[in-house]
Amino acid sequence: MKNHFDSMFLEIEQCKSDVECRVRIISCIRLLLQQIDYGLLEWISQQQPAIEFQPDQVILDALRAPADGSLVDALEALLISAEQLGWVGVARILATSAHGRPAEQICGDQPRTLLGLMRGIVSIRNNGAEGHGLVGGYARDVELDALRFVIDGLADVTPILADDGVQAAIGPDRLRLRLDFIRGWAGQPALIRRIKLLGTERVRAFCQIAKDGDSRAEFNYEAANPFSNVTGRSLPAPIIWNNSWEPFVYLPDRTTDSFTGRDPQLIELKDWINDIDSRACLIHGDGGYGKTTLALEFLHRVLDEEVDVDWRPQMILFYTAKRWQWGLNGLEPIAAGQPHLLELLAHLHILFFGKYPSTDFYRFNVPQAAINLQSKIKSELKLERKEILIVIDNAETLIESEEERAVLRKELQEISRRVGRVMLTSRRWEQIEAYPVAVDILTEREALAFLRDRAEKLNIKIVKKASDTDILESVKKLERRPIVLAAFANALVDPALKKIDQAASQVATMLRKDLGEFLFSDAWARLSQDVRRLLLLMTRVGDVHDDQSLKICADVAGVSAQIAEAALQESGGIASMINVQGSLQIAFSKNFLEYARDKQVMTSAGAKSPNTEEIAKARADYSAFVQKAQRFSGDRFPQAFRTPQAKAAHRARQEGDLVEARRLYDAAVMTDSTNGWLLNRFAFFLSHDARDNEAALHQAQKAVELLPSEGEVWYTRGLIEARLGLVRECETSLAKAQQFGIASVRCSMQRAWAYLKARPRQLGLAEKEINTLKNYLQSNVKDVRLQEEIRLLEGRLRYLRDRFKE
Repeated sequence: MKNHFDSMFLEIEQCKSDVECRVRIISCIRLLLQQIDYGLLEWISQQQPAIEFQPDQVILDALRAPADGSLVDALEALLISAEQLGWVGVARILATSAHGRPAEQICGDQPRTLLGLMRGIVSIRNNGAEGHGLVGGYARDVELDALRFVIDGLADVTPILADDGVQAAIGPDRLRLRLDFIRGWAGQPALIRRIKLLGTERVRAFCQIAKDGDSRAEFNYEAANPFSNVTGRSLPAPIIWNNSWEPFVYLPDRTTDSFTGRDPQLIELKDWINDIDSRACLIHGDGGYGKTTLALEFLHRVLDEEVDVDWRPQMILFYTAKRWQWGLNGLEPIAAGQPHLLELLAHLHILFFGKYPSTDFYRFNVPQAAINLQSKIKSELKLERKEILIVIDNAETLIESEEERAVLRKELQEISRRVGRVMLTSRRWEQIEAYPVAVDILTEREALAFLRDRAEKLNIKIVKKASDTDILESVKKLERRPIVLAAFANALVDPALKKIDQAASQVATMLRKDLGEFLFSDAWARLSQDVRRLLLLMTRVGDVHDDQSLKICADVAGVSAQIAEAALQESGGIASMINVQGSLQIAFSKNFLEYARDKQVMTSAGAKSPNTEEIAKARADYSAFVQKAQRFSGDRFPQAFRTPQAKAAHRARQEGDLVEARRLYDAAVMTDSTNGWLLNRFAFFLSHDARDNEAALHQAQKAVELLPSEGEVWYTRGLIEARLGLVRECETSLAKAQQFGIASVRCSMQRAWAYLKARPRQLGLAEKEINTLKNYLQSNVKDVRLQEEIRLLEGRLRYLRDRFKE
């Protein structure tokens, strides 16, 4: 059938009007989704699946008279069931990225994935003349690209027609099954309008099929019932927890047996749960920080009476708005459909009363549904709000647009006021009245303890043998998000690994693919196309930025810097923002830098961005600014001190605290590792103040790699090589320095020191350089520093000559 849809695409490309093009695109996608959905349904039915592997009953019922929206929901649910039944990796089709192609514009506030794109197409259909709106809003090239993306993206699950043009099959080679309900009609598929059950084994399908031109024919046929072995997943139910107060509980198991740290957050959660008058608690932090893990760990400790609490709820009920999770096999589906608070209340109704709510319930808005549920709980269960705890996981996915945030706040207030106390987890600090519990990355000590514990449980010998320092060196490359550390531990299980860094490289690759999508796709989807373009440009220019760097990049991208600041402020996992003495410091997280690597977006003109010209312009503009920048705190190179750690190191050096200064320089270099100016100043500090020229040379060599056209950087390297007596290296470095604008007299001075420090001493060459300096001094008699330097050089030269005479 794929060939048929390819032919349809070519025909649609020839449409003369945008209106006709839109209608035909939507019709083509509807027809394609039907063939796939019913093909998957029949494949699943033939597996005779256990009830827990079947789609929800609501999904199955909708397929009897399918609409565009229900076809997308059904596709998601059916792919998840198929994967659970052995079609490995099939559900990941939904996460295929649309980044960097015109079609991603259709996604709107949805994730930039195949699933998000299809939901965007449904939205376009509903808002246009094809659905419930007016004519207009066409974007022909974008919509054609979306159709191409959908056809290609779903190719692996599109039924395959035999040569006779009738018999169809679906599934990978080993699991391929012949289909009865889905078939071809002279090589083309039919659109199913509705399905009538004729019994448990047979159905009648009422169909349409395209004829020559713009005409169609209607017909029906009978086939085996594709619903025969799927009755719909059974209803969830709470259990009685075996503890001293025996509450009804519907709660997942702990997500890890290596829970580490989080002592302050556990104390905060205990304080909240004991404050009976506090209706809501918000556990917030970025993706992969372990919010759900923390919530489940705390509640299991409460239920197992490991934590002594004053409040003991009679019911603890869990609802997740999460649709995908990161597991042992990468990105894994959990559930289907767009989550919503009304779905949450329907879920609670099932847990409270063991059945679906009446059809009237679904006509309520959220406040009305909450009142209805409150009334039933009081009258039938005799429970009060303060006896119920509701856990809402991944609340941020309940919002499809920024406009819905205020609505969500009001709806959550109604639920916490009428149904029960609420514990939320969210990647955002939602605008609700709730006790906040912030979750951040693990500390170094906690990260080390976590990996040591995983090594014991998984018998990871390479970690058992490694020193704490070696482990932490690899961890620094990955940051300390629990989910990333867990992926790191799983990678280390491979016995073929010889070095810990190999596992770190594997995780870095994951961050550019599925793991990065899981961590950042939510925040990325909330950003406008212009802000995405700006952030990608900034990551290409550097991993740390100040006010001026942000402004320059914003100007190049044509975006307001204030808008970018606001977006970054909300998405803390992308970058940290610190205000130091009125100066903004932005440091991108290493995980986000991996995610953003090589990523581009489409501009309104259809060009890919950021491109090499934009990156070069931003760098050149910032370099020009740096050359004009005023010195701060007496240092000649303010561009070296972009981060708080670097500025603190500078202050510590000025105050004479060399031990603290060196510690802070080390921290600054870790944070701003691509800043050649910082490495240059660190090298000078190590040589001039710490008297550690070996370490200084290492930093100076890295500095010239980053800034190969900067004379000052070559000069610092030459100065250090002079102190080490490395004559040839010093001569080369100083020649470079002079080539890039350093005065010859400064270079001559350092060469003199190199000849005096060399082994064997080269006193004749040293004297020649000193004479050159003296000649220069005759025409620059007011140069006091040069006078002092010549005095020192001559004193050293006399000392060495006297010593050699003896």
